[in-house]
Amino acid sequence: MMNHRKDNFRECDPTWLRMPQHWGESALIGNGYIGASIYSDTNEARSPDGRPISNNALRWQIGRIDATAQGDTTGYLEPRVPIGDFLLEPGSLIVWEDFRMRLDLFQAEARGEMPTKEGCVQFRSIVHATRDLLIIDLDCDAGAAEQMIRFHPQEAISPWFYFKSETDAAKIPKPLSLELDESDEIALSIQKFPTGGQQVVAWKQVTLKEGTIRLFASVAVDRGDGSAVDTARQAVAAGCAADWELLLREHRDWWSQHYSRSRLRLPDTLINSFYQNQIYKMGAATRAEAPVLDILGPWMTHTPWPGVWWNLNVQFIYSPFYVSNHCDLAESLPRTLIKNIDNLKENVPEGFRGSALAIGRASTFDCKAFTEIGWEIGNLTYVCHNLWRHYRSTMDHGFLQDTLWPLLVGSVDFYLGLIEKGEDGKLHLPLSHSPEYGGHLALQSHDSNYDLALLKWACRTLIDLSQEFEFEDSKLSQWEEVIHSLTAFPVDERGLKVGADLSFATGHRHFCHLMAGYPLFVLDLEDSKDRELYEKSLKNWLDLEGVATGFTYTYAASAYAYLGKGDDALRCINLVIRHFIEPNTMYRERGPVLETPLHLADAIHDLVLQSARGWIDVFAAVPSTWKELEFENLRAEGGFLVSARLHQGKPVYLKIQSEASKICRVRCPFTNAVFKIQGEIVEPKPLSNGIFEIDLEQATLLEIFEESQMATSLPSEFPGQAHLSNYFGSDKPWRFYSMPSVESLEHS
Repeated sequence: MMNHRKDNFRECDPTWLRMPQHWGESALIGNGYIGASIYSDTNEARSPDGRPISNNALRWQIGRIDATAQGDTTGYLEPRVPIGDFLLEPGSLIVWEDFRMRLDLFQAEARGEMPTKEGCVQFRSIVHATRDLLIIDLDCDAGAAEQMIRFHPQEAISPWFYFKSETDAAKIPKPLSLELDESDEIALSIQKFPTGGQQVVAWKQVTLKEGTIRLFASVAVDRGDGSAVDTARQAVAAGCAADWELLLREHRDWWSQHYSRSRLRLPDTLINSFYQNQIYKMGAATRAEAPVLDILGPWMTHTPWPGVWWNLNVQFIYSPFYVSNHCDLAESLPRTLIKNIDNLKENVPEGFRGSALAIGRASTFDCKAFTEIGWEIGNLTYVCHNLWRHYRSTMDHGFLQDTLWPLLVGSVDFYLGLIEKGEDGKLHLPLSHSPEYGGHLALQSHDSNYDLALLKWACRTLIDLSQEFEFEDSKLSQWEEVIHSLTAFPVDERGLKVGADLSFATGHRHFCHLMAGYPLFVLDLEDSKDRELYEKSLKNWLDLEGVATGFTYTYAASAYAYLGKGDDALRCINLVIRHFIEPNTMYRERGPVLETPLHLADAIHDLVLQSARGWIDVFAAVPSTWKELEFENLRAEGGFLVSARLHQGKPVYLKIQSEASKICRVRCPFTNAVFKIQGEIVEPKPLSNGIFEIDLEQATLLEIFEESQMATSLPSEFPGQAHLSNYFGSDKPWRFYSMPSVESLEHS
């Protein structure tokens, strides 16, 4: 078993060798509700007259995931809004080139030192894992003791305002008064909204000894009941009164538990570091009871994406939580949907409502996003695929009955109200928009492959669940008719079309016309005909010039992995990390976004563990250059925890722990395999293509070994690339040049 000592993370910690100068270089800390981005204050934080607040400060830019522009948005989403900044301003000039900072991933703590002309300020900071508290510790040399840390409130006007037309910007709610009260020992910043709601920042500085200061701060939001002031003030008071060692222990225990859920070690130092940073960000970005993760997470900055986007982004954001064994954190998605199921009903056009559910392109956390006929009609079904992965990973029957089933049935009901039988006797879908093909032209097509694939997958899933659990539903015959009579996927000489009326002839970053392959597997990639169609379509998509972005290649990496092309997948992964990812491992597309780096983590999972097609497949797409690899407790569909080791390019062991009584199907990676259940040798049932079937009771351990390697002694350390340790942060070899093709990376 692998240990989870802090030392395992040290080479992955982002480090800074100078002041971080923009948000993409910032250190990110958070607890799923409150987030802080730590960087210098030279460009973005400005006074009302447009001047920089300070050219000599380190900035903690504060965000809260549910801080939105409360008011009547006239059909628009209620966008996220800024809160403000804590500014560390020393009494003398900062020596920027001597600044140092490290983000300790294991302890979720930013630490650093900020030299000035008169002395040095040492700092460390956390957003407490289980309390709504930002804590900043400062220890100052005598010469720098005149430093100060102060709060600068930002008016709660959404940055969306600056990206919209004058007409559209006028629809974004504006805040009312902004009050700053520093007369009490706990200071307050209160931003009020026309609805009666408010967002409140409370903080208190405690002097521990001469030159040593500890700041406690909290942020709270209410929707009109006036509770935010007391909530924020009480959080700060409780933090100040608590034993410091207790606060640290609570925080570190949570993070230790977070990392103990699973472990993956890769031989590529850069990719391994990137992956561990994503596991950290998952823990910093959400909690089970928090609102659904939006594009920014709990952090805030200037962005055109201050909300939740439902046509790809949410799905990608949550994708790595399942295999990495963090389904508990992923609860924030289904809980948000169920909480707002009445709004999902209201999103359906009036003539089609009944029991149908839908969601449009973008919303805030209330899921209010009206769906127009002829536009994106399948987004909720796409989200339900994430819920399916959640269920299949945990095999939680209560989750199936109370969450997945009603949402999936409701999303299919919307489709059933739209399909019509054509003269060919087949069922057809009306005009719709395949997400975002054609850009501002908003091109439409009948029988879009996006919607056909989602509808076929959803009906097949509902039928299978009905048969397995004997669910009774009056719509069963309609689902079966869809499977038997829905029109075939529109194709041409290029492969899969956008839809019946629209060939994929212009390059575009979205992959929605390809979803019948990965991730839905309506096309059987084990079947030569389906595989040929999918490979042709994938190649056409990547070959065409267009607006390819980071998530274009994260999708391609997963697609190549499921085609068994690990080297091609690795080229895509390297392309994203080296050409699209920012120094703090975020991604920027006009503004910072979470979905691309998090989905890239899931693409890395696809190299080492696959289970979406009904069987467990380890090392199915490991690149030819990766000779050492180890993982523990990655989660496979069926409720299985999987551990495995690759040594000198060969699999050594495979362990599968069953958390539910379930038949386990596994593709055996060994030539002469020995199968053991609870230490006793067993004979599995052979199927086809190297797949075996074993009946595993709950809490049963299956071990599979290569007979000749059962007693092999394995080294604990992997060879790595030392010069790539601590690669992320600032002042690293970030290179900016035109985006190369995937093929050009073969020799990079």
